[in-house]
Amino acid sequence: MSECRRCANPLNDEYFPLGGHVEFVPFDILAVIESAHNPVEQEIFNKTMRPAGISVEMFTKRTIGDSDFEGRPAIALDFGLIHPAEGELVRSHVLITATYWGQYKQRRRLPLILQRFGVGIYQHATIAGEPGRFHLHTSPEWTNSSHAGDDTNAWLIARVYPFEGKLAKRSRWENVNRADRNSCSSFTVEEEFQDELQRVLVETWDDWIYSCEFDPKTLERNVADYKKFSNKLARYKKQTGKQGAQDPPMEMIQKQPIRFAHALLARPIIDESVVSANLNALELQVQPDDITEDNSTLAVSASAPIETAQASDKTAVASDTSAGHAAGPSAPPPKMSYAEKLKAKAGATSSQSVQKPARQMVPA
Repeated sequence: MSECRRCANPLNDEYFPLGGHVEFVPFDILAVIESAHNPVEQEIFNKTMRPAGISVEMFTKRTIGDSDFEGRPAIALDFGLIHPAEGELVRSHVLITATYWGQYKQRRRLPLILQRFGVGIYQHATIAGEPGRFHLHTSPEWTNSSHAGDDTNAWLIARVYPFEGKLAKRSRWENVNRADRNSCSSFTVEEEFQDELQRVLVETWDDWIYSCEFDPKTLERNVADYKKFSNKLARYKKQTGKQGAQDPPMEMIQKQPIRFAHALLARPIIDESVVSANLNALELQVQPDDITEDNSTLAVSASAPIETAQASDKTAVASDTSAGHAAGPSAPPPKMSYAEKLKAKAGATSSQSVQKPARQMVPA
């Protein structure tokens, strides 16, 4: 069980953003019109250094084609205007969230890349089985984000994404339990978790890069795995036109275990049955859950819009292995933004001598 103090004492007091209806500040949670695939495809796969001889299909940015899409929760990392000047877009570095149902409540059922980069937001079904792994708390708790507050199961994708687009009509992700329906009562990342979140962003990216260096096939394998996941969701949405209570069955994808170089990044849970034969000498820690092969179902992203992917660009994309981004907000704040602090911390981390564990590192 989780030993987190906040899990034992949830905080549900309302949060009223300092910028009100006009501005957002770092760690405010906005409702962005953005695909949850873009942080993975654009900021992880496209910006990973590809070893010589490894060719993977590059991705172009996905767009949202659903006019009724109500937005996706995203944590802002900069200061900015909610309603910019006419013709201008909202710009901020953000952390995108996605909510999956069915088997994807369990980390070991996620695509390999999301097993690495997925951070559970309290109250999440995976937290109790991962006592050593970082999870996020918001203020108020994320259970206030949905009328089905006991089954939110939101994943934060721990990779900074340079958002440039429009916000949904409600602009912020609204607190459904707010006392005044006309107020801007919303969410922020709890202050005591902000520094830890920054560390997780840097170390998760470092571990990904180390894994790709240790095993040159890691990137190619993760791309193929994620494309299967993406295609299954796309086919289901095309067949049904919407989410449904009865999801089609899914074939389990062979996944190898993930071991992290950073000790504070707990390894995810995996099935012994899916471990490759060349890894059976390793000792695995398997956490049982209520999912079985007979009743496993395909889950669909909550509030998933119809997404249009442009033709794939197979041209090599310039590599960028930095955990931060140089671009800043359109109206710079009087002090250093969170994204700038993140970049500075990432630079300091990469300048230190880090020894990769040869015997403990296992291909992803």
